[in-house]
Amino acid sequence: MNVVIIANGYPTYREPQYGCFEKDQAIALQKEGHKVSILYVDGRFRKYYRRIGITHLQENNIDIYGLYLFPTAFSLKMSCKLHYWLRTRMLDSVFSYMLKKQEKPDIIYAHFLYNISYAVYLKEKYNIPLVGMEHWSVLNQSELSSDIIYRGQIAYQGANKIIAVSNSLKEQICRHFKKDSIVIHNMINEEFFQSSIRKYTHRGKLKYISIGSLIHRKGYDILIKALSEVARYSLDWELRIVGGGPEEKNLQNLIKQLGLESNIKMIGQKNKQEIKSLLYDSDVFIFSSRAENFSVAVLEALSAGLPVVATTCGGIRECIHERNGVLVPVEDISELAKSISDISKNIELYDKQSIADECKKLFSPSVITKEITDVFRDVVNEC
Repeated sequence: MNVVIIANGYPTYREPQYGCFEKDQAIALQKEGHKVSILYVDGRFRKYYRRIGITHLQENNIDIYGLYLFPTAFSLKMSCKLHYWLRTRMLDSVFSYMLKKQEKPDIIYAHFLYNISYAVYLKEKYNIPLVGMEHWSVLNQSELSSDIIYRGQIAYQGANKIIAVSNSLKEQICRHFKKDSIVIHNMINEEFFQSSIRKYTHRGKLKYISIGSLIHRKGYDILIKALSEVARYSLDWELRIVGGGPEEKNLQNLIKQLGLESNIKMIGQKNKQEIKSLLYDSDVFIFSSRAENFSVAVLEALSAGLPVVATTCGGIRECIHERNGVLVPVEDISELAKSISDISKNIELYDKQSIADECKKLFSPSVITKEITDVFRDVVNEC
């Protein structure tokens, strides 16, 4: 099947997490025998130079087409309808450029509400069925902005099928937009399953790790405060926080204020290979998010056999249980500190190989791509 993925972007050396989820799915679908292309429009505001116009590269036998003209956020502040018109025409320009180089795709596969809404324009103009995959954490809010409602109504009414990455997100989509969806969980990159699991051994200092963008929603301020309480339990530990974002300075100040500079290291963004190495060199993964749907970072930690301490937000209950971790209430600093301490003292009770094996059984690319492909075939057959 010829599939075109509408993505947020594509990873670069400077921004290794930019569009990495879509890239992983593209590679997995390509390995299953599909012809896959990736399209994206970069409308972000960034201070560094980006080539203006359409770019085309090929990697892993996948064609990637991108467009950057200028930051489009200003149009959203002026009018959501103007913004929608602008983004659909920009996306169409990349799509039409792609059609000059290859055959018309059998299906459009768009990620996130906003991209799904823009892809509806392509669906209607070119008469190509559209499947949307939703994993946007913003949809967990009790109230949505008028812009999100506007684009969401276009997206969910226009797509042939919607995939939600968790049951909790499925409920939110239904609540906000009265649209049913199919639940297919996130997958993780195949390379995370290609190393032997290191058995836990005492090495004097426990190594905690947490991965994600440095934004308020990820709850790193809660984690740092919880670890200041853990320090009272006389445990010898260190935490590595992987990621970048606008909260970096505030978090560094909080670490300094609590006197945890020797324990907590913020090591910036890393590529997938670096993340894999860090996970395999860690003992416990900590997930302190205020809102999430189905965290790929948590799955990557499980694939390395790490027990996880996680907040009960979004679909996290669908992958964490008593055999592979501990669940704690959102924004409960004391309970998070207690759970980190408890799991650290009982870490030998967790079977790392069993944790990794279960993760592979449920969330490996071959499992998830089969489910996605079944949706594609159903949609194409119905059209």
